Amino acid sequence: MLNSFIYFEILFERLTSTYYHLKRNGTPITMDGMLNDWIINTTLYYDRIEPFIKKFGRKNVYILQMEDLTKSPQEMLNKTFFFLNLDSISIPDFKIHNKTSPIIKEKFSQESFLKLKPLFEEQKILLEENLGLQVNWNLEYDRWVN
Repeated sequence: MLNSFIYFEILFERLTSTYYHLKRNGTPITMDGMLNDWIINTTLYYDRIEPFIKKFGRKNVYILQMEDLTKSPQEMLNKTFFFLNLDSISIPDFKIHNKTSPIIKEKFSQESFLKLKPLFEEQKILLEENLGLQVNWNLEYDRWVN
């Protein structure tokens, strides 16, 4: 049976990362310009994961949250190796090689935040209730809004 491996991060972080990726590649876009169906749909994790669950079954889909990988990289890699039936290897130094966002981040407008937050709260509930994941996203207004 083919196993599927999926990882995800906080949804506002995902949009912010996409924003800086597009800016770096010369796309003229604003944070509020990120509110198009294609970009938003890429952040609705439950909607993206659920087809894999239907096709392969929950036990054959390994879901790794970016927050867990950041907190305990070797432990999470060991769990991933085990899931994939691979020998575990030790990685002595975990460096970020593709950091795309600056330290000071642009933020969303209140209007964008109020549009996105209910979608993200719904995704959190779906991930927790339907997939049994513990999701600790910070969806606080002050963190994401100018």
